[in-house]
Order: sequence, then structure tokens, then C-alpha cells
Amino acid sequence: MRQRTEIHGIDFSGAAKAGRKIWIASGRPVAGTLHIDACRRLADLEGSPRQLEPALAALRAFIAERPAAVFGLDFPFGIPRQLVNAATWQQFVESFPTRYRSARLFRQRCREATGCRDLKRVADRAIVLGNPAKAVGTVPDNELL
Repeated sequence: MRQRTEIHGIDFSGAAKAGRKIWIASGRPVAGTLHIDACRRLADLEGSPRQLEPALAALRAFIAERPAAVFGLDFPFGIPRQLVNAATWQQFVESFPTRYRSARLFRQRCREATGCRDLKRVADRAIVLGNPAKAVGTVPDNELL
């Protein structure tokens, strides 16, 4: 197997000015260790905006332009089962971009599906019992885009 030579760690944010809050550490393997070549805000990349929706688009482009790279992202990939309206996780993920065109629409649909209640993922209950910061609709909705 060919060794990957480009590695990026992304410290994610769903904040209004996400471009200034999302950090990207970029590195490469050197003699069995990770050598960090750069650490910068998403907004510092050429042409990257600061506001949430365009910043998320810029982040998606950054990732898509590097198909051979390895990425580590610090946000949850899961949501409560009640909100997965597909037979499999793969079907849900593949339909996500066309079903939810924005973070706002995703949040709206989640709130409608739950009667405006904030649901927690099973992992949230196990790790941080009762922590409202992990409820769908308060933190993860932006992070899932």
C-alpha cells in the first residue's frame, strides 16, 4: 500500500464566522513521525471567506481538491437514529447533500421531525449524560455539512 504523503487535521467550527474559527494543520510523515508544515485558519487560505456558509463551501473544496490526502476532522459523524430517514447509513449520507442544501434547512427539518425537541445521540448519553451542548440542533447541525 502506498504511503499517504499529505495529512491534514481540521479543528472544526460551526460559528457564524467559521472561516476565522476553523483551523487546518497540514503535515507529512517524516521518519515515522508527523512533521507539521503549516497551521492556519481557513480564512487565511487564498479566497477563503469568513462567514459560515461560504466558509463551509471553501472547506469542502479544500478537501475535494486533495483526493490522495488523509484528513482528520474533530466533529461527530453521527446523529440520532430517529433523524436518519433512510434504510442504511450509507444511503442517508449519499442523499444528504441533495436533501439538505444548507445548515439552516437541516436544522429546520430536524426540529420538525422531533417536535422542536433536542435529541441526543446514544454516544452523547454515554459520554456526557445530559449535556445540552451535544443535542442535535444546537451544535452538530452545522458540523454535519
